[in-house]
Amino acid sequence: MEHFVSSKDKTLHGQSGRLNLLESRATRFTTHKIQDNVTLTDLERDRLKSGFGGGYRYLPIELFMTDEGYFVFDAKNVHFLKVDRVAFDMLSILRGRNVGLDELIVLLPQHSDDQLRQAYRDLLTVQADNLLVSYHFQRALRHDNSQYEKVLSERMEGFTVFTTTECNLGCSYCIYGGQYKQHEKLSQVSMSWNTLKNTMKFLHAHSRKSPEIRLDFFGGEPLIAFKLIKRGVEYLKSIITPDGQKVAVTISSNGTIITHEILDFLILNNVYLQFSLDSTKTGHDRYRKIKGNKQGSFERIIKNLQKIYDRSPKYFRNNLRLKGVITPEALENKDGKVFKHPLVQLIVSEGHYSFVVKEPYYDLAKDSDHFFNMLHTLGRVLLRMEGLRSDQDIIKKLNVIQAALYHDTFGRFFNMQITSQVYFNGEDSTPFTKGCLTGYKEGAVSGNGDIFICHKSAKGENLVIGNVNEGVWYYEKMKDLNTILHLDWTGCTSCYLQKVCDLCFEKLNGDKGRFAAGISNFCEFNCAKYQVIFDYMLQVTEKNPELWQYIDSVIKDKMTKQDLPREDAEVS
Repeated sequence: MEHFVSSKDKTLHGQSGRLNLLESRATRFTTHKIQDNVTLTDLERDRLKSGFGGGYRYLPIELFMTDEGYFVFDAKNVHFLKVDRVAFDMLSILRGRNVGLDELIVLLPQHSDDQLRQAYRDLLTVQADNLLVSYHFQRALRHDNSQYEKVLSERMEGFTVFTTTECNLGCSYCIYGGQYKQHEKLSQVSMSWNTLKNTMKFLHAHSRKSPEIRLDFFGGEPLIAFKLIKRGVEYLKSIITPDGQKVAVTISSNGTIITHEILDFLILNNVYLQFSLDSTKTGHDRYRKIKGNKQGSFERIIKNLQKIYDRSPKYFRNNLRLKGVITPEALENKDGKVFKHPLVQLIVSEGHYSFVVKEPYYDLAKDSDHFFNMLHTLGRVLLRMEGLRSDQDIIKKLNVIQAALYHDTFGRFFNMQITSQVYFNGEDSTPFTKGCLTGYKEGAVSGNGDIFICHKSAKGENLVIGNVNEGVWYYEKMKDLNTILHLDWTGCTSCYLQKVCDLCFEKLNGDKGRFAAGISNFCEFNCAKYQVIFDYMLQVTEKNPELWQYIDSVIKDKMTKQDLPREDAEVS
C-alpha cells in the first residue's frame, strides 16, 4: 500500500496538500540616560543559544491526527502529506532521531516487518522529491544592518507620540493597565512642550526625503492633552517648507472627549480620528468603564459620534474610524445592537470599523481561559460548515466579529500557504513573517523623549532605540537587537513553525533579565496556537476537500502573474 500521499496526488488534498504557513503604548517618564547597547544577562545569552525545548531533533516535521486520518507537516517545505498509521508511527520516531529500518522494526512491533519495509521505501521515495528531509534552518535577517542609518537619517515616515499617559477610563483589558508583563503600566503624566517640540524637530530632520510623514497621537487618552497636540502639529507644519512633506495626523482616542475646539482642529487639519467601541453596549460597558464612577462609556461615545456627524457629515464619513476588541461575548453575538445604530452602520458601510483580538499574554496559563477559548469557539463554528470551495465561502458564513478573529487565526491557513509557495518556495533560510525596520514608521516617543521600537514595544531599556531630546538614533543598538532576535536566537532551528513565525519585538519585554524569557514564552504560546489552528483546519478540509483545489488555483495564478517582487510579499 502507499504510506505517503503527497500533495501532488489527487487525493483528499486535491492537488496541493500544501499548508504553507508563511502568511501568510505605555511610557517611561523617568529621566535617565540609555546606553547605546542591549543589556542581557549571562543567563539570557545562554538561553538564546540553548535551542527550543520540545521541538524536532532529526526530521523537521510535526504530526497531526484527526478522526479520519493522519497527517505530517513538513516544516522545510511548509507542506502537508496524508499518511497511514504505519508511516505516522515511524515518523514519530524519526522526528526525534535518525533510526535505520532494522531498529524501526524493533521499536514498532505493532506493525509487521513487511508494512514497515514498505513504509520505509515510500519514505525514501518521498525524500527523493526533497520532502521530509533533514536540513539545517537558519533565520534570515528581514532587514540588513546597513539599512538603519541609510533609511533613518533621511527617510523616516512617522512617529507614534505619547503626549500623555493619563486616561479617564479604566479598561479592564488595556495592555497598559498593569496586568501585562511586557507592557508598561500607565504613569498618568503628560509630555512637556520641550520634548514634543524636539520630537517634531527630530521627525522633520530625519524625513527630508519622505513625501509624507505621519503623526499618531496615542496614550493614555491623547485628547486629555489636546492643547499640546494642537501646538505640536502647528509647530511641525511651521517648520516644513511649502514644497515639503505632507503631514498626516491620526489620534487614537477612547471617544469620550470631544469639544467644539477639538472639532475645529480635527476638521481644519483633516485628522484621522479613531474611537474605541466594542460590539455591544453590554460588553463594551463591562470592559470600558469611566474612572471614579465606574459607569460604562458606551453612551458617551455614541453622543460624541452624533456631535461629530452633526458638525460635518463629510468629515464623519471620511475620517472617522472605529476599532473594537474581540471578546468571548462579542464572538458569540450576532453582530449586536451596536451595528444597528445608524451612525455605526454608516462607519461600517465605509469600511472603517475594524476589530482586534484582545492582546494575548503569551503565557499559556493566562491565555487558556480567554484566547484559546475563543479559538475553540470559532473552530467549532468552522466544523459545522459544508459545501466550502474557497476562503471567501468561509468568510461569508461568519459574522463581522467572527470574520475578524478568523482573519488573524484560522484564515492564515490559506494566506500563509499561498505566500510561502509563491515567494519562498522551499528556501532553507527565511525571515520572520512580521517585523519592521525599527524606527522607520512605528517609532514611539515617550514622555522623556525615549524612542521605543513601537507603541507595543515600549517597556524596558533594551527596546529604546533613540532619544529626541538628545537628537540621536542608537544605530548600534538597533543592529544589536536585529542580530539577537534573528541570528542569536537558535530556538527556530527545531521548531516546526520556523518558516511561518511572526515573532517581533512587540511580543517581548525590554526589561533587563526578561528579554530571552519573553521569546521562549512566545514560542510556547505560538506552537500551542497553531496546534489548535491546524487541528481544526485539517478537519475542515477533510469535510470540504475542494478547499485544496482553491489553494492550488490561487498559487498557480500568482506564480504565473508574479505581480509582486519577493520583498513585497504579503508577510506582515
